[in-house]
Amino acid sequence: MARDLGTTNTAQVQSETVRPILFAYLDFVGGAIRAHTGIGNITWGGNTWSGVGSFADISDIEEGVDVAARGLTLSLCGIPSSLLPEALAANCRGRTAQLFLGFTDAAGALVADPYQVFGGRMDLISMDDGGDTCSISVQCENRLVDFRRSRVSRYTHEEQIAIHPGDLGLEFIARIADKTINWGPTNSNTAAQSASSIASQRAAIMVRWHL
Repeated sequence: MARDLGTTNTAQVQSETVRPILFAYLDFVGGAIRAHTGIGNITWGGNTWSGVGSFADISDIEEGVDVAARGLTLSLCGIPSSLLPEALAANCRGRTAQLFLGFTDAAGALVADPYQVFGGRMDLISMDDGGDTCSISVQCENRLVDFRRSRVSRYTHEEQIAIHPGDLGLEFIARIADKTINWGPTNSNTAAQSASSIASQRAAIMVRWHL
């Protein structure tokens, strides 16, 4: 599909010397990781992005003519352990993951704002901590994966008050789900009494009929 890279980035793509650079954003619970495939720190978008150089690996970014969720895997190595959030072990599944493509000049400065080539959410995460440095591998799912998730709503008290705060119409729905409700005679004695009462009524009618 066509990409609107902007005038400056498009000119860089068409020039004789191309210096691409990728920016990865991973929104971990304990703090976001911002890294790029260059060297040193780069300030962009009001944030500092740490260079990891050749210690980064990104799987192919796939596209197709059909509407499908195609993910990718981001691997970052040589990251200082101090930059790794303590909450990395927490559940980061479903949090934001983004990948941007930019271009630099001969001095290593960005020529224009990078273009977002992938937007999705983190799925599976693995980490290898080697002491001073560590590496992480993150499998990311495209945002289109949301179309695969079912939107389920149930008749429960929690669902009802989430939609209509203060509505207690389903407050006892869980209790009555398995509750036994008796309809008519509940035991043999009651049934016998009912049968005896009916027999007595029939006898009285017969007596009156003969009289």
